[in-house]
This record gives sequence, C-alpha cells and structure tokens, in this order.
Amino acid sequence: MLERILFPIDGSDCANQALAIGVDIADGEKAALHLLSVIAITALGTDARPDIQMEALEESVHELLDEATAFADGAGVEPASKAVEYGPSIHQENLTHIETHDIDLVVGTHGRTGFNRYILGSVTEYLVRTSPIPVLTVRAPETDM
Repeated sequence: MLERILFPIDGSDCANQALAIGVDIADGEKAALHLLSVIAITALGTDARPDIQMEALEESVHELLDEATAFADGAGVEPASKAVEYGPSIHQENLTHIETHDIDLVVGTHGRTGFNRYILGSVTEYLVRTSPIPVLTVRAPETDM
C-alpha cells in the first residue's frame, strides 16, 4: 500500500502528464502527495549576478509548485507538502527527501532541456538506479522527443 508519493517538479509537458498520473495514483491509494522542486546551486555558475539568477529561478519554481498544487487540488488531491530545496546535487536532495518523509513511490520524468535541466535534469535516471523505493517514470510524448 502506498502512503506517500513524491513528485519532483520540472514544468515540462511530460511532467504535467506525470503529475496527472501521480495525482491519480495518490487519489486511488488515498496517499499523501509531496511536491518537490530542487534548485541546483552549482548550476548557477560564476555569473556576476547570482542573486538575480537565483531570484528568477525561485520565482519560476514557486510558480511551478503553485500550478501543480492547483492541478492536484482540482483533481481532489490536496498535496501534503510542497517544498523548494537547494543543494549541489538535485539527485541527493531527492534521496534526502525520500528518506526524511518516508516516501513510498517517486513519479518522475526525463525532462532534460532548457530551464528543466536546472530543476530535474537526468535526476530520474539516477533515482531509478539508486533509489531505495520504486520510481515510476513517465515518458515524454513523441512530439517532445
């Protein structure tokens, strides 16, 4: 039985499809849905304006979390939590979240371009290989590949 589902947010079309699947599973299992975005602080580089970059990333991430929350609420699933984490490793932050919140399932995507790289990148691939729990991956629609 699934009690807690983690959905890492990246904002891609594929992530929107994956969120719909994650919400359906959470609803069917009466599981708590946890929404998470991780900002890789090392991805910001050595730009002369890191504060401006961070502010823009934080704004985008909060918008994505708000949109995901609204989608889940509209489907009758109130997210148990929504969080933004910061760290040098998106993968490690997800694993930490899994352990800290006793997550039972991760629903992830393979979004890898543009802004999405900073939020998720190939984290799902790492999670599939290293996660102590099952990871459900959702493939991008053919038009996104």
